[in-house]
Amino acid sequence: EHTDLEVVERMVSQAIRGVAGKDSDAAAWDAIFRYFNAGRGKGNVGYQAGEKIAIKINLTTCNASSGGTNPVTYEKKRSLANNIDNSPQMTLALLRQLVHVVGIDQNDIAIGDPTAMFPSYYYDKLHPEFPRVHYLDSYGASGRTRVEFSKVPFHWSTANAAGRKQDYLPIAFAEADYLINFAILKGHSSGVTLCAKNHYGSLIRTPNGYLRPEWPLWPNKGGYPGY
Repeated sequence: EHTDLEVVERMVSQAIRGVAGKDSDAAAWDAIFRYFNAGRGKGNVGYQAGEKIAIKINLTTCNASSGGTNPVTYEKKRSLANNIDNSPQMTLALLRQLVHVVGIDQNDIAIGDPTAMFPSYYYDKLHPEFPRVHYLDSYGASGRTRVEFSKVPFHWSTANAAGRKQDYLPIAFAEADYLINFAILKGHSSGVTLCAKNHYGSLIRTPNGYLRPEWPLWPNKGGYPGY
């Protein structure tokens, strides 16, 4: 209620046109896609119908391992209600750009934070307008898409990873032709959280090795306390 969607949409539009140096959103997106594709050897081509986009948002405060969001009701814990996540208005503005300006089919868009729950306060602002987008979620209940391992291995650069259990990219990220790193630029215990830190949640396992229990373990234990 304290964020004006119309203002947010103008900000997002201005940012996209500013990055590309174009006078319209459509021309700006086309320039961005062409620049990206040319840099990866795909030629001077824009977005092509059927190509998939994954959007990594930051829902750290809804992490499945922390119990910040009820896995049955998807309500965020009251004590964490004001802890910062990606603004749903920003995300809605981005989806409107991708679907209505670029012309991407909703089915070709996946969005979420693989280690987190997709809370109701967020989902309820996006799903009514974009019901066919895949909303990625650690458990995949109540209309969300459960994040699963692909067969594409993820290799850590540190020598400490030698001999550890092999990690794999989530399916939605492995299949994506484009990945939008939609980070939150916020204060953090170690300084500021920027784009690289956002990718901590791009894997199903957390950096400390936590992997969610199998659904529906928590509901079978009689609900979830603290809500």
